[in-house]
Amino acid sequence: MSCAEGYMTDSEVFLEYIDLSVWAKAWKMLFLAAFLGTSADLLPRRTIPAMSHIGLARMDALLALGHDSRLAWLKELHCILGAGEPNALFHQPTQTLFAASRQVVLLLQDMIESGATLAQATAHAGFSDAVSGAIIDRIAGVLESRPLVGQAQPTPRVLKKLVLNVSHDCNMRCLYCFAQGGTYRLERSLMSPKMTRQVIRSMLGYYNEIGELMFFGGEPTLNPPAIHSACEQLQKAYEKGILSALPFCGLVTNGLEMSSTMLSLIERYHLSVTVSLDGPASLTDGLRKALDGRSVMQRITATIHALQSLTDGREPSAVEMVYTDAHRQAGSSMSDLLDYFKQEFGIRHVYISPVILVPEQTLHWTSQGQERANVQTAAAKVIESWGSSDRLQSKSLTRCLHPLITGQSLPYLCTAGLDHLAVIPDGSIYPCYLLMDNEFKMGSISEAHPFEEERFQLVQKRMMANAKVNLSQCRDCWMNGLCRVCLGAVFSPGEIMSIQASHVPTDLCEFNRATAESVFLTLCRLHTDPQAWESLVSNVIAMLQSNVYRNM
Repeated sequence: MSCAEGYMTDSEVFLEYIDLSVWAKAWKMLFLAAFLGTSADLLPRRTIPAMSHIGLARMDALLALGHDSRLAWLKELHCILGAGEPNALFHQPTQTLFAASRQVVLLLQDMIESGATLAQATAHAGFSDAVSGAIIDRIAGVLESRPLVGQAQPTPRVLKKLVLNVSHDCNMRCLYCFAQGGTYRLERSLMSPKMTRQVIRSMLGYYNEIGELMFFGGEPTLNPPAIHSACEQLQKAYEKGILSALPFCGLVTNGLEMSSTMLSLIERYHLSVTVSLDGPASLTDGLRKALDGRSVMQRITATIHALQSLTDGREPSAVEMVYTDAHRQAGSSMSDLLDYFKQEFGIRHVYISPVILVPEQTLHWTSQGQERANVQTAAAKVIESWGSSDRLQSKSLTRCLHPLITGQSLPYLCTAGLDHLAVIPDGSIYPCYLLMDNEFKMGSISEAHPFEEERFQLVQKRMMANAKVNLSQCRDCWMNGLCRVCLGAVFSPGEIMSIQASHVPTDLCEFNRATAESVFLTLCRLHTDPQAWESLVSNVIAMLQSNVYRNM
């Protein structure tokens, strides 16, 4: 067995550290000032001494006596076994990824999960003491050189995302709609241009930067005047030097109708357009219903083609798809749907959102049976495409990579109310468009200083209290620093506000874990192909430069 260039190989042993630092460097160059409050170089490093020289018996004796701090990293490793080679090891505290042969993973898994001593695990694996010692040394040596990751905290006076609900009305009635036909149980209304200008002025009076502005609803294209007013106000602020850079501006539309006025605004202000679409006509028409009862698929297709013609194919830049049990019953896998949107519309960025309602509802997606493999196959397809020139994108399937790129773990299930805000047509401020009950109201744009009011601060503190450290389900999870979970989608308002949230739905956790494991296994596999790995590294940097991962 050799230990050259950071990895070891023979017929049974393979262990290699996957260096992702090039992505982190690209991220820092692009976004250090706005989003990284602490340089990774200033973070503490843990000291892990080399172990093999003291012998396996001595190591086991130390563990038996309770002196396990010298192998504390062992309990922090997550072992990922795939169908072939290589497999993966992930260390959460330092966010370190290793590619490893199955026998190496089984050796460590034997100790972590079965409680075997190192000597016993060595015998079970059929390794010599020297081989096991070298494995331990190699992992310990890499982890010693890696910084402990910090936690991503909201940057003061920086708003990463502002959602303007310019329309509390909709021209569709989707079967799984969370917004009750676009009203959120409130009055049907449109945001006035005057209110839109007031929102922008108020936000810029407090926040130094707005990373992203999303026009939402209901159906936002029902209110072009408000969208025009917001974009115009931002443009003026930029020209006056109030903003150092314009926010990334976009909208999410059902695509049922698109007026010439709306098309003109998209072209003029270079708005990013995401179209909600659930797949072929048989699925989309079955799940997404127009008020007039006619088929929606033909009209959405016409809108997509009109946008592509107007923008030379740039828009729509993405599709947002709600994956339901109806898709499973129709035999449409997530991977199939990625192919469908690419082949039918040339759209390569698909945000897949599994619908998590209540298990009794017929559209509820479940992670049971073959659905875990369904998720993993789709995630692998996306990562594999990064090793080629035909790149697919799906933030929902690859979100676990963002903390590895930034070098910061995610302490909150969601940062709604912290660096994400939503404003509805009457100027009321909420943490998110899914949290619009009165108890979540943070204030109103009509107030002189809404962001300094006691109510605003109170809701923020309550949202922060739902950090993962306060959830027993999350504290011991191997990927607690990698995932995000929508609070509005999975918890009742009373739970969040009274800090009683006790769990995340199993199906949502399994979706996150399945995607992460598939992403890591695929990265390890691509790392064995220098040409594919070079393409993958270049593709990720290109996505960083194009803001694809800026506001994940």
